[in-house]
Amino acid sequence: MASNKSYAYYVKGDKIALVQRNSTDSNATGESYHEFKSPTEAVTNGIEIEYTRAPWFEYDHITSASLSSSSYLNNSSVDGINYLYYTLVGSNVASTYVVNDYVFIKGIGKWSGLHKIKTSAYAGGNTVVVFNTRVHADNLSNIESGTIYYVVTALEDENSDNYLPF
Repeated sequence: MASNKSYAYYVKGDKIALVQRNSTDSNATGESYHEFKSPTEAVTNGIEIEYTRAPWFEYDHITSASLSSSSYLNNSSVDGINYLYYTLVGSNVASTYVVNDYVFIKGIGKWSGLHKIKTSAYAGGNTVVVFNTRVHADNLSNIESGTIYYVVTALEDENSDNYLPF
């Protein structure tokens, strides 16, 4: 009888199970049926399971800045593309915001979340941090409420060295 095997997986809590569907099994009348059970054969070329959850990150609750009239978010055009940016008026803390690091912004609706730093500079008496977050050309007005956390550990991909707790 021909064999038609396929594999599936399921997640329960923090555990993952690999199962095999074997349609060669049949009932007493000879009709075949599908049953999932533990795999009975070795998979010589390996199995790749692509994760489907959002990237993991954690942030230090203490290292933060409140958004206000002197510390706000807006958008800026860089080479014809609008990006979200953060301005700290009268403050030179550009070295705190390292290019390619992340910040976590909380409490500002659709702009809340994880943002990667594109550039960080001190100019004209202000620190300006531009994020890789693209903004539509709908001219975002100054956002002066919410919190920005600047010590963030993020898991970027499956090769990341950052610890992923389960």
